[in-house]
Amino acid sequence: MPIHHRTSARLPGTQGRKTIVKTNTFEIDFPKEDFSHYDVLRTPAMDRREAAAKPGDDKDTKPKPPNHRYALEIMDFLQTRVDPASFNPRGAYDGQSNLFLWRPRIGAERKWTFNMPKDSDRSHTIELKKVAEIKTHVLQDLVKGIEKPHSEIALAAVNVVVRMIPIQKNPFYTKKSFFKAMQARSIGGGLELAEGWFQSVRPAIGKLLINLDTTSTVMYKRGPLIEVCLDFVGANRGGVDVRNALSPNSKSMSRLSELSRFLKGRRVCNSEPHPNAGKKTRGGRRREHIIEEILPVGAVRLWFSKQEGHRVSILQYFAGQGIKLRFPTIICAKLRAQNPGMTIVMPIELLELVPGQMFKRRIPGEVASQMIKMTQVKPA
Repeated sequence: MPIHHRTSARLPGTQGRKTIVKTNTFEIDFPKEDFSHYDVLRTPAMDRREAAAKPGDDKDTKPKPPNHRYALEIMDFLQTRVDPASFNPRGAYDGQSNLFLWRPRIGAERKWTFNMPKDSDRSHTIELKKVAEIKTHVLQDLVKGIEKPHSEIALAAVNVVVRMIPIQKNPFYTKKSFFKAMQARSIGGGLELAEGWFQSVRPAIGKLLINLDTTSTVMYKRGPLIEVCLDFVGANRGGVDVRNALSPNSKSMSRLSELSRFLKGRRVCNSEPHPNAGKKTRGGRRREHIIEEILPVGAVRLWFSKQEGHRVSILQYFAGQGIKLRFPTIICAKLRAQNPGMTIVMPIELLELVPGQMFKRRIPGEVASQMIKMTQVKPA
């Protein structure tokens, strides 16, 4: 990243007038201590069912590495609960393969195996291997236009550090942005717009700057799944007849396959009056399920066999639990089951969409225009 300085042949101009330009950047201090860069090796989590799987079994039963958010939780648990004495002060982790430690106490290589409270049947192995010792003067050289081998990783480390506190306080984030998902505004089509802020540390001539700016992103609409479905089919106006709008035979359900694709893979949890509503895992989180598809049939027409041998409908099953379904004829959701061979079907009125789920597909045209209107801001 070469920085070009004025030469004596190009002296500052003397005509015109000086103009003060305000930018959304702030100068920050250089790190005062050198730090160590460690490579993080994570063994994919494996539970008892996965360990018992035989070669040739369904590929979905094979162990998968934790996602970015859960990877951060695992590293935080290691540093604060499993071995806090070795991580004082705590390191800065990027959620992938890089950990930065100040005054490290673990040597050149170390390995831990432990269980997380939220999935005690799974074991996690974290192995740290020291890659390099990073001197802070490489950042001071960088802003002078002198790039060295560790300049890029040193700048990356500073960016990871400045993200640590926002990540801990705000669960809705991307690589460089954080969003206020609980204050998101509906934009139609089963989607909502969440505003937030962007931050990034960048080198400038003679200084380090942190750039702050506003940003926005589209998320799946949070809240009762029945309202999300109504919003998707455009029947979310006041006084709508839910039974007619979401009945498998209604005109709006001509888009059922689109609705099923839209909701596939989304995380939901049970809502009132389901008996599991509000129940939490050992890790203190609400129990979540994954939508596999939306079924074109109501709870009154879906039957299954109980352990006792007799068949009951989903409507009758919940009635036996003391729950009277308000809309037994509208569509239901098929949820992903933990055990192979098991099928879970739930009335959508007993589910709600977990907040903070980013919409990463192409934004529909009518929704895009609404988004543009809501994000327009007049110049100050």
